[in-house]
Amino acid sequence: MENKLSDYSFSSVIPSIEGSLREFWENWGSAPRSDLYDSPNLTRLYTGVPYAFCNGVICSHFSPDNIDAVIDETISYYSARNATWEWIVGPNTNPDYLGLLLEKHGLITRGASIGMAINLHAMNPDIPSVDKLRITQVDDNETLQIWANTMVEGFETSALYPTFVDLECSLGHHQQSYYRYLGSMDQQPVATCALFLGEKVAGIYCVSTVPKARRLGIGASMTQYALRNAQRMGYHIAVLHSSPMGRSVYRQLGFKEFSTLQCYIPAK
Repeated sequence: MENKLSDYSFSSVIPSIEGSLREFWENWGSAPRSDLYDSPNLTRLYTGVPYAFCNGVICSHFSPDNIDAVIDETISYYSARNATWEWIVGPNTNPDYLGLLLEKHGLITRGASIGMAINLHAMNPDIPSVDKLRITQVDDNETLQIWANTMVEGFETSALYPTFVDLECSLGHHQQSYYRYLGSMDQQPVATCALFLGEKVAGIYCVSTVPKARRLGIGASMTQYALRNAQRMGYHIAVLHSSPMGRSVYRQLGFKEFSTLQCYIPAK
């Protein structure tokens, strides 16, 4: 049966934005050193990478009867592993006052990401090309290592090295649902992007550009390349989670804002 989402309404897209992240984390959870707990009420991931986005909780649906115990158990789980982690609260979270409960248990908000989506049949066709930019799909382990190292350089977060590189390389270069793209200029790697093909929507992840190559439109070109591939594979809608700074780049491509996802972390 064809499950790919074609309804671009808020009521259909908002759950798919959170659902895409859940599927993406489930894929990371399949790595040899990861620990994934996935139930209808909670998805909890631990990868060992000391970076909040690589460990955390998404898709929380609780009754008031047991929620305090689950929060305590979750905090203890990550504390025992000395993990850097986050609890993501979106529009579909139940109860809708979960954020307040997390704060009562000692978590604080570190800000929010913006859930965005694009109708792949209405992409902006006028994105200018970037001179000398060459985009290739990662198709061997050596290129995968380069891709992961380039993403770390682009995120400028030393905590990602080397554990994030190890995580990505442990998944291997060939996965049916996970496509990584490497951007190069003058034979030097400068950018990354990943396309995750979910059950209903395509997800854009790991978009990064190294500092020396920024402000040239490379991030937009990398994302557009992934979007076109998603469309060729039969998808109608793609989603992503943007920082406030990246929002204008994605709007230029044709993305629209659908939701806000609050991120809660332990207070230091």
